[in-house]
Amino acid sequence: MKTLLFIILLSLISPLHAKLDEIEMGKLFHLSLEELLQVKITGSTLTNENLKSVPAAVTVFSREEISGLGLDSLNELMDLVPGFQAYRSSFGSQTKIISTRGLSVSGVSEILIMVDGQRLDTPRDNNSMDFGGRIPLINIERVEFIRGPGSALYGSNAMLAVVNIITRKDANELGMTIGNFNRRQVFSMTSKKLNKAQLDIFFQVEKDEGDKFSIIDDVNNQAIKTSDPFSTAHLNIKINLNQTRIHFQHQHTKADDFYTLGNVANDVNKRDDSFSAISIKQEFDWQSIKSWFWIGYHQAESKFTAQALKAGSLLSVSEPMSNDAFVMTVDFNNITEHRFQWHNDWFKSELDSLQFGLEYRHIEIPNLFSENNFDLASLANNDFPIPYYGQSLATTLVQKKSTRDIYGLYIQYQRQLTAHTHLNLGARYDKFSNLDKHISPRVSLVHAIDDVNNVKLLYGESFRAPSEGEQFLINNPVTLGNENLKSETVKTWELIWIAQGANMGSSLGYFENHVENSIQRVLFTANTGQFNNVDQDPVKGFEFEYRYELSDNWLTRTSYTHFTEVPATSFRESQQLASFTVNYRHAHWNTNFISQYFGSRQMATGGSDDNLIKLKNYWQLHGKVQYSFHNKSDSQVKGFIQINNLLNDKSEAAQINADKPEGIPGRGRELRIGIVWNF
Repeated sequence: MKTLLFIILLSLISPLHAKLDEIEMGKLFHLSLEELLQVKITGSTLTNENLKSVPAAVTVFSREEISGLGLDSLNELMDLVPGFQAYRSSFGSQTKIISTRGLSVSGVSEILIMVDGQRLDTPRDNNSMDFGGRIPLINIERVEFIRGPGSALYGSNAMLAVVNIITRKDANELGMTIGNFNRRQVFSMTSKKLNKAQLDIFFQVEKDEGDKFSIIDDVNNQAIKTSDPFSTAHLNIKINLNQTRIHFQHQHTKADDFYTLGNVANDVNKRDDSFSAISIKQEFDWQSIKSWFWIGYHQAESKFTAQALKAGSLLSVSEPMSNDAFVMTVDFNNITEHRFQWHNDWFKSELDSLQFGLEYRHIEIPNLFSENNFDLASLANNDFPIPYYGQSLATTLVQKKSTRDIYGLYIQYQRQLTAHTHLNLGARYDKFSNLDKHISPRVSLVHAIDDVNNVKLLYGESFRAPSEGEQFLINNPVTLGNENLKSETVKTWELIWIAQGANMGSSLGYFENHVENSIQRVLFTANTGQFNNVDQDPVKGFEFEYRYELSDNWLTRTSYTHFTEVPATSFRESQQLASFTVNYRHAHWNTNFISQYFGSRQMATGGSDDNLIKLKNYWQLHGKVQYSFHNKSDSQVKGFIQINNLLNDKSEAAQINADKPEGIPGRGRELRIGIVWNF
């Protein structure tokens, strides 16, 4: 905590009259649509590409566009991307289930998030989304949503998509936001020259007292009142010195009440998650090869307290007999990962290039225990009578100690076959200790039909190894691990047409995902499941994007997704998704309006995944009006009003378990007023 306070102080006492880079800001402010479509994309091939040439289905948001949107986090932005949908989870109020292309195979682990070139995921469950999804948009310079397989470069977890984030630098800003639900947010962004080094610091804190909800208590079948308060902190520090970069990231989130582990219990349910990562990257050149190596260390902790069973549930089977509710506290702490990567770019000629490298990761997880007032192991194994302690004791092992070594070797060859046709060939070999080996190939052809139209034919294979949590969870009344799990794999075909003109850009793609050995949480009671490999039907569908610049003042963006075929396990996902965004800018004013459509979904209830109820389709509307003030000291102040969920629609998301009579309600209308000072 002392370190955090020192860093905050450092960011606040930096020179308040640091001059804004007027040339770059002015250039960005006046980017035309044609120039925006030429923004470089690096996450797909680790080389610079544009939307027409990149061998993937990619959606890009630049700083210019992000700054005008009435959205705050990466989770919210995802709903504007074809194929992506984010919805609430009953594991915690700040936990989201993210799916892409109709698949949410394990919830979140098949989508890999990269931040400034390095993967952001937690060692225990390989989850990128719990922390990556909460990244504030105010600190993002550019984000690339790369749909389709990415294991040929990134290995495990880049199975269905890669989200590549480039954070901001060379910016000096202070901002504050207030809103209903007593929401308060403050951020600071500072860039400073220290001799030959450049220091960039971003810090944000946010607190929200929560919306109010009435939720049916499934035991007593009565409505109870609850809320979803939370607080978050984000810290991002970058130090650049010549060809050396040091990067530190930290996130901390707390949430109370609402759903935790599938149940609602006010004044009992609590969740506390934190993630820290530090890395050093060194670049160097030798002969005609540009290289870099990177070493990093990640640590993640997650502590939650939840009421697993209501009062009286264990009265007849406990010893001594007790009417108390069953409460458990699990602390997943001291979970670490060490990483090393070496990458090379060999540009043989203007027509062909070779990228190759290797990666090593080492994961360590200690024995993890749960504190309980009843004996959790006896309950999980139906060993009656269940001992009652009368207090909370750390008696039950819930995840066994494990270590994992991961070795990866990759190569990619790019060749300009003709003046209009580009070939990409790639493959990666991965070996996991105590698990299996995988080779992930990739091949693509991108052909320019004329100056406007391009066509892409893509094929790739990806995989995801089962996480430590999916294998080694034990004595758990909600989810059990399975040490016999195999890696899940996907084979993907894509055909994409993309057109780009002076004032328009559009993309239409067809894809097929064929998944094998899908890792699914399979229920064997209404609220207890185990991870297993299961057969799964393919997913097929269409994705459409269209951007049009009506004039220098008007810009519109449209997306539409339709799945023509989905597996039975995807009943929680909408099969039709759409969004429409319009932005109007004139003089000092910027106005943005977003509409999103989510098709109907289903939810399991009545104790079985075979008993499904329909959740209605719904619209979400968001808006933001912003005004820029200027003065003579080369600084700028922006004031804005933002409204999220204008219709106040609390449409429900599907529960993970099958023991609830209703879905998880969304938040109501949110009004925010804020000010940002660029100096």
